[in-house]
Amino acid sequence: MILYFLYAGVLENILEGALMIICYGNETLPKQFFTVLTYIMYGVMAAFALVVIYFVSVKGMQLSVFVDLIQLPVVQLIPIIGWEIALIQLIIIGPAGINVVATVLLLISTVLLVLYAKKMKCTGEFYEDAAKFAEDYDDRMKRSKKGEVVVGNGKKKYLRNVKMAYKGTYAKAIFYRQVLEYRKNRFFIFGWNSVLFLVIGVAIAVVSYYNKISSQPFKMFVIPGVIAYVIFIFSGYKTKWSKELANPYTYLIPDSNFKKMWYATKMEHIRALIDGLLITLPGSIVMGLPVSYMILTVILYMCLNANKLYMNMLADVVIGKMFGELGRTILRMLFQGLVLCVGIIVAVATGAFISVTAGFIMMIVVIFLLTLVGAIGASFAFERMEALD
Repeated sequence: MILYFLYAGVLENILEGALMIICYGNETLPKQFFTVLTYIMYGVMAAFALVVIYFVSVKGMQLSVFVDLIQLPVVQLIPIIGWEIALIQLIIIGPAGINVVATVLLLISTVLLVLYAKKMKCTGEFYEDAAKFAEDYDDRMKRSKKGEVVVGNGKKKYLRNVKMAYKGTYAKAIFYRQVLEYRKNRFFIFGWNSVLFLVIGVAIAVVSYYNKISSQPFKMFVIPGVIAYVIFIFSGYKTKWSKELANPYTYLIPDSNFKKMWYATKMEHIRALIDGLLITLPGSIVMGLPVSYMILTVILYMCLNANKLYMNMLADVVIGKMFGELGRTILRMLFQGLVLCVGIIVAVATGAFISVTAGFIMMIVVIFLLTLVGAIGASFAFERMEALD
């Protein structure tokens, strides 16, 4: 444990710091060098991916396959990354011929890189580029939080010309304005988050196929478990509803706070429906789950996504900006964790006395009701602009 702490807390930080200083502050190596180095890294990653695909196709999707991969000498001798893998193996398993050699190479490289970073010529020419990058990044983050779609160079994404004749009174106008904005996007409401959920869904299907989970009694809990993990751990993607809180006209609409909140977040529930289908369908088809379970799993995802959305808003209402982003995140995770724990307890109790399906349904009902209570509290965010201060 002490050795691993020295590696993760000391050696790795020193090595990464030296590499960052060399890459950012180096004024002697040409830019072409770093361009070639980037392509080499991509090549190594592609080669490793091909090796992984080969091993999986031959031996199947098993944990032992990945253990065998990291024990390959060719993997442990990859500069920096492979050497670190070898060092971890030496700490956990013990010394062997290859991991000892790779560990020595890692230690020598760390010392040499630190010495080079200390003695290399650096007059501060990099500072202007670094400062400009930091400013552009901060600007993109601020615009992203407002729901704008920003590409890598900081410019707004190209928007299509759209003609629509939707009409909505009172708070409905918020929803239809969002529909108009999404229709101007090239892929409507689809984005990188859709690709991510599709990849997760396909990964569940692949793992289920190779491990024959379709014949296991716990197969109906696999996808809900993954969904709960994804919802609880991932920070979520930025959407357009949040910038409604910054628009003064939102608070001037003569409608109830709850309706304003509902129409401001209605599109997020539609997106959750699509994301739930993408993450649920591939694995459900491979495992042979009935349609009823697919529908319940999608509804569960929508409830958990809504719970995260409204609990995040409720945390903003409760503490505002008093404790900053960290305080809001901790409070949101506390609210969300309590709802999830209550739902699981009710599901287990109902499943033990009635049936698994009844437990599944009761969990969805409980999460929905608790989310509704949280949403009512969160609706005060639409009371006045000062509510989140």
